[in-house]
Amino acid sequence: MGVFRRPRTWIAIGIVLVALVALVLVALPPLARRIAVAQLGAAIGREVTIGELRLNLFTRRLSLAGVRVADRSGPPLAEFERLDVQFRLWPLLRGRLHLDSVALSRPRVRIVRVGPNELNVSDILARFASAPPSPKKEPLHLTLGRFALTDGGAVFDDRVVSPPQTWEIAGLRADAQDLATVGAAPGRANVAFTLGGSPFTVTVEDLRLQPVHARALVVVRGLELTPFWSYVPTTSPMKPQRGRFETKIAVEYDAKAGVKGGGEVTIADIGLVRAGETVALVSTPTLSLTSRDVVYRDGVVTAARLEVTGVPTIVDSSVSPPRRLPLRSLKVSVENVEWPFRGTARTALTAELPESGTVVVNGTAELASYTLDLNVEARDVALAAYRRFLPVDVPFTGRAVATLRVKGVMSELPRIAVTGSAGASKLTLGPGARPPLAVESVEITGLEADWPERIRVARVAIRKPAALLEREKDGSFPLRTMLTGSHGGPEMAPKPPDARSAPGNPGRSSITPVVPAVASAPSPAPASPAAPPTAAPATPAAPASPTASTPPAGAAKRLALEVGDITLVDGDVRFVDRTTTPFYSEEISKLAVGVRNLRNAPDARADVTVQGIVGAAGAIDLKGQVAPFGEPFYLDVAGELRDFAIPRANPYLKHFMDWVAGSGRLSTKVHYRVVGDQLEASNDIVVERLNVERAAGAEADKKIGIPLGLAVALMKDTRGDIRLSVPVGGKMSAPEFSFGEAIATVIKNVMVKIVTAPFRAIGKIFQKGDTVESVAIDPVVFEPGGASLTPEVQKQLQKVADFMRATPQVKLTLQPVVGERDLAALRARAATARIQRVQREEKLADLDAAAARVFKTTFPDKPAPKATDEIVTALAERETVADDERAALISRRLDVVRKALAEETGVEPDRFQTAAPPATAGAKSDTGRIEFELNPS
Repeated sequence: MGVFRRPRTWIAIGIVLVALVALVLVALPPLARRIAVAQLGAAIGREVTIGELRLNLFTRRLSLAGVRVADRSGPPLAEFERLDVQFRLWPLLRGRLHLDSVALSRPRVRIVRVGPNELNVSDILARFASAPPSPKKEPLHLTLGRFALTDGGAVFDDRVVSPPQTWEIAGLRADAQDLATVGAAPGRANVAFTLGGSPFTVTVEDLRLQPVHARALVVVRGLELTPFWSYVPTTSPMKPQRGRFETKIAVEYDAKAGVKGGGEVTIADIGLVRAGETVALVSTPTLSLTSRDVVYRDGVVTAARLEVTGVPTIVDSSVSPPRRLPLRSLKVSVENVEWPFRGTARTALTAELPESGTVVVNGTAELASYTLDLNVEARDVALAAYRRFLPVDVPFTGRAVATLRVKGVMSELPRIAVTGSAGASKLTLGPGARPPLAVESVEITGLEADWPERIRVARVAIRKPAALLEREKDGSFPLRTMLTGSHGGPEMAPKPPDARSAPGNPGRSSITPVVPAVASAPSPAPASPAAPPTAAPATPAAPASPTASTPPAGAAKRLALEVGDITLVDGDVRFVDRTTTPFYSEEISKLAVGVRNLRNAPDARADVTVQGIVGAAGAIDLKGQVAPFGEPFYLDVAGELRDFAIPRANPYLKHFMDWVAGSGRLSTKVHYRVVGDQLEASNDIVVERLNVERAAGAEADKKIGIPLGLAVALMKDTRGDIRLSVPVGGKMSAPEFSFGEAIATVIKNVMVKIVTAPFRAIGKIFQKGDTVESVAIDPVVFEPGGASLTPEVQKQLQKVADFMRATPQVKLTLQPVVGERDLAALRARAATARIQRVQREEKLADLDAAAARVFKTTFPDKPAPKATDEIVTALAERETVADDERAALISRRLDVVRKALAEETGVEPDRFQTAAPPATAGAKSDTGRIEFELNPS
């Protein structure tokens, strides 16, 4: 019985145990669910709900469904549809967690940014941050055979940025295998999701949990970056525009060694826009970033190499239309860089410029101190691509090179030192096969710049510059139009001198043509000028002392500029004026300009030299000093123009005076001084062997009112030269000041004075305003029918002789005129001779009786006058003057005048010519005389 009772006992015990186990299995899930909900809710401060919790110890499976974590308001903070865990019991009894599989389905997380530094989970994060640290325990022994996450998602709702942004991760999938914290082979994992419709994939290899170690490959395709640019501060001077992001980066993490990675990042169709503008300043179809050995450890990031490449286009949208500068390629690299910045990084930049040319930069940078040490080299840079950035839209060609060393500290107050050289070749500006401006080469050597204090250039060499200055028929200058966009037009034609430019006229008071001294033989006698001479300009004030221009305290320091030597050689300047027929052209060749010691200090003066060949044989040579940056401006140059062939200026002579030069050379010595805006200049002009003749088809003399040939002859000295002194002064800042007009005014005044001065003693001057209409020498007037020299005639002949000696290049034409009174005297003489002949023939007692007899014979029907004189007068009216009598009278008078001028006053006889007497003597004149006509020799 005891035997039987014992099995029944065990059966009862078994039944009780089974009942207890069943009771535990039934009661454990609800209990565990309540405990989990309570503890999780208390830990995070949110309401947690678990729809279902199942635990089966026999099948070793745990399942959770409908888990939700509420937010303080709105949609849930987090939730997932189902979690299935397959575990092992035996390792749990040994304190180890061995999970054969974990499957998580449809998890969702929602993060909301509600303030600049506040999230909807900020309080949860604060709870965990403030929790006391747990006592150090041995690491958990965890083994996970497989983890799978399907159809996950996350939402980040940013309500702070403007406009608000919502970021959504969708289609989240993840799987991991063979994960363990102790021993075992490394595991692997894969993660994939989409963000903004762009796929992200993460492939993890060599995944270890203790210590943590993993190698991952991160791939992103076609991520649209436009929404991210909302996070750029509105105060930023630049803002990105558009862009699509792709990357393939390999990352390796080790708990001891840190994070190490490298790979490629590509951003397509991105631009940078200045604040307030819509057109991108810089844009590129593709921007690639390549990194190698980027390591993060102990708060320090190091990179063995970072490289950025692209094909950027730079756009200047400050003008309309915007100007574009498309680079052919750009590559920037940095090696051995650390952050936080320390040490020295190697930097390099290579830019392939538009059309041709490359800029290469190599050097080092100490990023912590913003210190740079760079070598910059520009090779074969085509300048045509940069014409869009010129202030004028004209063709611009040439090639440029540079070799520079740049050192500096890019701090708040940057200091940069630049040394090296630069140059350009084949420079042209303007259209056509022969552009208006061209330079064979420019070389800049010995560049030393210490920004922002000083720039020094040892030498600037300009070789074979050429300029074409053209003036069209309408008076416009194409070069001026090209450079300024303005149009010259007829108003740019030189204005003929008028009354306003006359000396002493108030309307031209700022142009002071000084009445010059004429280096020629003295005039016969002092003569009163036609207009009072203007006073010479006052001597300009001396340049202000350096202390006078010292900037006030607190003013920005002036950048010191110094150029040791500027040389221009083999220059060529050609001027073409189509306003004349034929057109005028002149050329200055072999032009050489030198400037030494050019500085921008207020009291600094540079030495200047100018030399060149004018035309075929003329030469120009100037020397002096200039202070272009002086306070006040200063210029003092002197020199000369030698052997300029005057016939080269025949188009102008014909255009303005209807005369042309057959020969002649001009030389002039000049001295120009400018202090501030006050000009004081002298021009000592010598004209040698000048011969002029009236141009074909010319009808009247222009400008000076007398033939130019005569004016030239009057101005020549005994050697056949013309010597003029032409001072000019004026205030150049005056709106009405015109240097060319001032010179023209002075020269005209000189000519007028030289031409008219001799005539004031021997004749008359006929003027209209300041223009001489004509000049005339007073004739020699004789007694009727006579040829004797009266005191008045002798006095006039003496003055004419003095004039002839003073003007050796002038000849006189003697024009005899027989007047009506001469004819009357000759007729009276013939009548008296007839009476005397009758008296002799008829042997009458006296002349009165003979006169009465002749009158009665001549006028038989008239009573004879009582007075003999009246009879003679009546008889003379019937007399005629024979040609030989007129000729004899003319001959006697010419002989008397020639003898008086040649023998008694010493004038060469060959300088007198005789003109034929008028065909109708006495028709228009009353007195008999010898007139003088001026002729150039």
